[in-house]
Amino acid sequence: MISDELHKSVSRLVLGHCRAQYEELSNTWRDIEHKAQGIVALAAALLAGVFILFRSIEEPTKVVLLFFVASMLILLVSILFALVALVVAEVECIDDSSEIRSAGKRILEAKNNKQAKKELRQFVFDHAKDWERICNNLHAANTQKSSNVLKSQKWLFAGVVGVGISLTVLILDPSVA
Repeated sequence: MISDELHKSVSRLVLGHCRAQYEELSNTWRDIEHKAQGIVALAAALLAGVFILFRSIEEPTKVVLLFFVASMLILLVSILFALVALVVAEVECIDDSSEIRSAGKRILEAKNNKQAKKELRQFVFDHAKDWERICNNLHAANTQKSSNVLKSQKWLFAGVVGVGISLTVLILDPSVA
């Protein structure tokens, strides 16, 4: 059997690592959400600008019409992917308080020191398993969210290129003005 001091050190190390991993994954979740929100705002502003500009053209040529409509559709796709990334996936949260109270009660009610140590070890083991499961679920949700943000960014880039081409065609086509 390992010494009490070694048990304490390993327990602190394991649970500290679990908490740090969960915090990092939570920060990643927040960062992905911020990126998705920014994409929605930028793409929506571009979409509104393109729409206003398009409506101001009296008789657009088929080429101008094609580029403007394509740009608007591409920007809409970008917004949709960003919104999908913002949809809250159901992930578990850590509820330390109830588990700690329950484990503390079992440990304090132990009949002897040996049983108390056994309860404490079981708590650390179970708690580490819970943290691992929750961190794995959060990592999977982050992976899915970041995949949608990446798709949204690519569509946004294509939309910006499309707007640029539309404006270039508009500027170079003297029959449109």
